[in-house]
Amino acid sequence: MDAVVIVWLLVIGSAIWVAIDASNLGVKRGCLGGGVLDMGVAGWFFSLLLIWIVGFPAYLAQRSKYVARARLKNQPPEAEQQSSVKLPRLPLSDGGGAPKKYCTSCGHPLAEGTHFCGSCGAKLGA
Repeated sequence: MDAVVIVWLLVIGSAIWVAIDASNLGVKRGCLGGGVLDMGVAGWFFSLLLIWIVGFPAYLAQRSKYVARARLKNQPPEAEQQSSVKLPRLPLSDGGGAPKKYCTSCGHPLAEGTHFCGSCGAKLGA
């Protein structure tokens, strides 16, 4: 097969793949906040057809941002409430007016001035 035909098949095939991939990721023009490489599906497709040697690496570089955006978009709005660790709701003070501190890992009440949780052993923040 002629080398020119192979190159054109590679260009057309990768342009079609990029268009399908971008469509599946919900890519829209301006969805990353603007810029030269913030194109829609058609923009990526035609940039690969016209200047493949620049367009394909540029899409691959931008793809991780599109994937991250798609993951955030598909994440449930209250993801922290659906975590596997369920912390009990505890009072914010001990009745004396001073705020009471609790371990962020297990929810155990903390004594004043401690650096580690007495229940689970987690290191406490500064």
